[in-house]
Amino acid sequence: MVNGDMGALNAEFYKKFLCKTRELCVAEMEDMRAEAVSLLRDLTNTPAPEAITQPAANLKAATQQFIDRLDASISTAKQPGSDYGRAADTLDLHALNLAAGAVVCWPANVMPVEAGESGAGYVCH
Repeated sequence: MVNGDMGALNAEFYKKFLCKTRELCVAEMEDMRAEAVSLLRDLTNTPAPEAITQPAANLKAATQQFIDRLDASISTAKQPGSDYGRAADTLDLHALNLAAGAVVCWPANVMPVEAGESGAGYVCH
C-alpha cells in the first residue's frame, strides 16, 4: 500500500517542475495534495502490524507535515503577484520518502541516498 501511494505521490511531485503558469502550478500542487491525503487516509484506515507501529506513526506524521507545507505553498501560489514557482520549489519529499522507507524496508534499515541513485531517495540495507 505504501509503495503504491508513495509512487503516485512521487510522480505528482516531479510534475511541479513543469509549473509554467500560476493556474497550472496550483493545479499540480493540488493533485500532489490529493495523493498525500490518499496516503494519509490509507495509513489511518489500515492498522499497521505491531512490529512497525512506530515507523507507521512516523510516516503518518511526515505525511501530515507534507500536507501542511503543501497547503501553505498552494495558498502562496494563489496570491496575485506571488512567486508561484518558488512556492512550488520550496516543497521537499525527502523526509516523507525516508519515513515511507522505514515502513517499506522493515526489518531492514532505510539508508538515504543521493538523487539519481534511487527515485525514492533511499535504499533498504
